[in-house]
This record gives sequence, structure tokens and C-alpha cells, in this order.
Amino acid sequence: MILLGSPAGLRDFQLSVNGVTLGPGTPYLVHAVEGLGLPEVRHTDAQRAGTDGNWYGVDAIDGRTLTLSVTVVGADPASARAAYDTLMGAWWLPPGVPYLTLNLKLPGREENIIGGRPRRAEADTTRLLGRRVGVTLTLVAADPRIYSSTTYGVPASLPVAPGGRVYPRVYPLTFGGTGTSGAVLATNTGNTAVWPLITVTGPCTSPVITNSATGAWIGAALTLGPTDVLTIDTDQRTITLNGTASRRSTLIPGSTWWPMLPGVTQLTYTAQGYAAASQSALAWRNAWIG
Repeated sequence: MILLGSPAGLRDFQLSVNGVTLGPGTPYLVHAVEGLGLPEVRHTDAQRAGTDGNWYGVDAIDGRTLTLSVTVVGADPASARAAYDTLMGAWWLPPGVPYLTLNLKLPGREENIIGGRPRRAEADTTRLLGRRVGVTLTLVAADPRIYSSTTYGVPASLPVAPGGRVYPRVYPLTFGGTGTSGAVLATNTGNTAVWPLITVTGPCTSPVITNSATGAWIGAALTLGPTDVLTIDTDQRTITLNGTASRRSTLIPGSTWWPMLPGVTQLTYTAQGYAAASQSALAWRNAWIG
């Protein structure tokens, strides 16, 4: 799954939600953003019966909760109240929208986004008639990762040798990454793993995409026509054909829903059949856990 959202052109220490920018140079002074560190960790550790200590289980990171402390400032009470109303109007989830996208820019890091649902917007009502209004905003994010607001992508094509034989290699075609002979390289500049979105366009049979850095691969046992597009969402664990039809049942045994670790990932695309026009593409956002 690729998180919805796009860059907002923010300066350091600015945030943006629903088109409203907060921070330096705006009517909204941001005093603190709590919850940007490591979220709570769930574990399945179990006690060792009859002796000291525990057995380690599986650790997983919970979603995160962000709390923004903001002061709305106006030249006069009327402008302060207008700015307050604008902020409150932006801090809600429209019907049918899964989450709000909060953009934020920290020094030394590219602009980030966090997807979450607003669960609180509390104002200092005793000061609503003044030039300064204190507001506390809470956003609950099911996905704990802090993503780049830019989506990156790398395409990989399958060359066909004379006589129609397909070699298991790709041309060094890239955007948002770098290429080497026989491979395409993609870089996650964050500090935690991300789950990429993979698309394959036909014609080809049994496409396989390999993460050469780890040896993990994922493939589908089906034939794609020239206009078919197969989408593999490694986060949601889905495989769809032409945007709607599920093809998860075609998952080739031994496949792995592999992530992109921090750093460089080498992608290799292979397929059976005549696939000169076929192409695979990897899309991702860089991600941080804190």
C-alpha cells in the first residue's frame, strides 16, 4: 500500500493538514509535537516455567499517537477566531476518507507524512475572545511509520534475446534509484523497513520479482496480456489484476511478502514467455520509525 499524500513544500518545523500550514510564518505557533519517538512495543514473551527469566517471543510496534500543542494568534480577537475556525475545520475526517495526512518537516530530513485519524481537538475556551487561543490536537496513526511525502519508483524491463529466449536480467532503467548491469537498485534512505507496491505489465507469464539483497522473491502463476496490469501490495498482502480482480490464489509457492530494508535494495525481474514489452515497477516511500 502506498500512503496517500504529497509534498506540501514545508519549511523546517512546519506542519500541514488539509491545506492548513502550522508553524513558523503562520498564525499557528506549534509548541510541541509529542509521539514522534519509538511507539509502544507489543511482545509475546512467556515466562520460563520453573526457572528464572522469560522466553523471547515476537516483538511488534503499535500504532502511534501524536499530540500537537498549538497557540492560534491573531492581530485582533476577530482574526484569531477566524484562524481558529480554519484550523478546527481542517482537523476532521471527511466521510469516506480513511485518514488525514499530516505533513511535517524536521531539520535534516526530507518532508514527511503520517496518516492518522483525528481523535481530539480541545481549545482553551476561556481565551476564545482574545488574540491567542491554546489548542491541543490528537492524531492516532494505525501505521507507526513516518514516511517521506515523496513516492519513489524504479522500473525494470525484460530484454528478449534473439530467438525469443528470456534472460533473467533487467536493463538499468531507473527513476528515484540507480542502475547497474543486470539489476536495478532502489534506496530506502529511512531507518526502518518499508513494504513496496509492485506492478507488472504484460505480456508475460509467471512474473517473479526478487529482492536480491535478501534472496526473497514473490511471483504469480498466471499469464498477462499486453494491456494487463498486475499489482502486488506487499503491505496489504494482496494481488490484483487490472485494479479490481483478486489473483492472490496465483501466488507461487515459496513466495515471500518481502520488505525493503534501510539502504539499497537490488531488484531483479524475471518472467517466462515472450516479454520484451513487459515491465515491472517498484514504488515505495522512505520510512522512519522515530
